[in-house]
Amino acid sequence: MSRWQQFFIDEPELALVECSKCSKRATELFRKHNCKTILDLACGAGRESRFFSTSFPFVVSSDYSISGLRMASAKGNTNLICSDARKLPFPNKSFDAVYCYGLLHEFIGNNAPENVRLVMSEIGRILKNNGLLILTVLCGDPVNGDPEIPNVQFFSDEMYFDATTGFECLEYFEYDDISCTGNPYYHIHYGAFVKS
Repeated sequence: MSRWQQFFIDEPELALVECSKCSKRATELFRKHNCKTILDLACGAGRESRFFSTSFPFVVSSDYSISGLRMASAKGNTNLICSDARKLPFPNKSFDAVYCYGLLHEFIGNNAPENVRLVMSEIGRILKNNGLLILTVLCGDPVNGDPEIPNVQFFSDEMYFDATTGFECLEYFEYDDISCTGNPYYHIHYGAFVKS
């Protein structure tokens, strides 16, 4: 059982965590870019999907954790897909936007760079031409990390922008946000990108 699969089982209060600041900014950009079809990639308990669904006609919530998707379903999310972000079950150019909050830093170990590459390749494949990508990852020292947040790969600026090669950056910030676990000091790289 994966770490997140067990985590959603052990921590039912995750369904109550408020939306991130990132999702609020993403909503503004989705409106500005006239996005109609949105994929919430690695949606977890679906907190952002629920938020997006109040403003956009078609939101798909995708996660590899069945327990997270069950939690999302119980909170009213629809269009739930259990899938591995490295091999998504969607046709090419399916979405106007992809929202990916906190997935890439979950890949650790020797295969992490390849896994990040595969996810980013899939995002590029399923985004329509000029599609919008909102991407966040934990910001910090990739070698020493942070003992308060174990089992993740922190991203340096260089790692973050290497991962987004092939996308045009519209805006970039580094700030603290609310993690999917409710941690209000989740220091992230945030970027909005267009598929070029």
